[in-house]
Amino acid sequence: MSFDKLSAIDTNTRFTRNNTKLSDHQKLVNQANDLVTNFTYLDASSSTDRRVSTIVYSSSSLNITATETFTYSGSSGNYYVTQIQLS
Repeated sequence: MSFDKLSAIDTNTRFTRNNTKLSDHQKLVNQANDLVTNFTYLDASSSTDRRVSTIVYSSSSLNITATETFTYSGSSGNYYVTQIQLS
C-alpha cells in the first residue's frame, strides 16, 4: 500500500503520527528495493471479524522498520477503524 493510498483514508480516520517515523515510512515505500510487508490479523480464523491488527514495513538495505497499528470500534460483524498509529 502506498503512502498516497494511506493519506486518502485520512479524511475519515484519526491518525497519530510520529514525524520521524512518517519520514521513515515514506522512505520505505518510495525507496526500498527490498520492501517486506507483514500483516498481523485479529480474529484471523473468523470470516466476518477478521481485520488487520498491524502492518510492519521493513527494509534491510535501508535498515528501517515502520509499524502501523490499527484500533477498532464496533462489534462482531461490524468493526470499523478508529485510529491508525504509525511508529
